Amino acid sequence: MTNDNKLKNTIIDLFEKEEKVIISLDGSWGTGKTYLWKSIIKEESISQKTNVYISFFGKESIAEIKAEI
Repeated sequence: MTNDNKLKNTIIDLFEKEEKVIISLDGSWGTGKTYLWKSIIKEESISQKTNVYISFFGKESIAEIKAEI
């Protein structure tokens, strides 16, 4: 199993929990963070659950992040 698959499975396991969680993906630009997230939320077991995606890309202040939320 590749590291990408391990990460994907770990995140999917978090969705199975009853409590709410915050998942933060951090890494260099162009490493596939958004691609990974979008592939996870397409999973049948996940697509029915509520989730929120917020990108901090280009945000220059806390006010901009709050406005996004």
